[in-house]
Amino acid sequence: EDAKIIPIVYRHKKRTAKIILWNWNIKTNVQANEEKRYEKLCEIWTFDKNDAQKYKWRLNSQFYFNLKLSPVIKGENKSAFLACVDKGRYQIAKEIRNVLTGMGIECNFWLVKQKNNKYEKDDEEWIKDSSLSYSVFLKNVQNSDIIIDLVQKGQSGITVRILEAIIAGKKIITNNVSIRGNELFDKKNMYIWEDKSDMADLYQFLNDNKCEYDVSVVEKYMFDSWIENFY
Repeated sequence: EDAKIIPIVYRHKKRTAKIILWNWNIKTNVQANEEKRYEKLCEIWTFDKNDAQKYKWRLNSQFYFNLKLSPVIKGENKSAFLACVDKGRYQIAKEIRNVLTGMGIECNFWLVKQKNNKYEKDDEEWIKDSSLSYSVFLKNVQNSDIIIDLVQKGQSGITVRILEAIIAGKKIITNNVSIRGNELFDKKNMYIWEDKSDMADLYQFLNDNKCEYDVSVVEKYMFDSWIENFY
């Protein structure tokens, strides 16, 4: 739907200007074909390597702003935070929540339900009707020890959630296996949740309180670096 504005922008742009359509979500074939209608008017880019290869689009990573973060309010126990729309994430979110709770981790999960999807009654406390405001979301990121990042099936690009967690200096649990090949990956700070995850490794990961990221690498994902990649 957003791509439909391209012809309007094209008619009003300066002759020397170029239009870039950058996708920060993965696309279905139908959505991609809709965007390809405007290829002669703009450059099409994506954050996702799989989509870049599949649709022959250009690739640029996600980005974030280097925000000044407020003081952290810590509870007595370690806590994990997840906030996302279901989109097929319910079962893995439930699995992770059960494991972490069993390990004594407080789980602050907020999964926005989808129509016609069935949810177990025991999960009603963390299955919600609407999303959190971004300001409340950021406060929860700040006040948590671990951020849960769950990508949709077939996604390979780094999410904004990863960058938010890194900027806040938090440990990350993600199901995005492709992050292993990314320069941001650090096994001391990131745990990849897979079908055959080693619970002993997870326990050790959770009990290591150190969490530091390479600032020089993180800076590549800030807005100024991101915008320069288009030139």
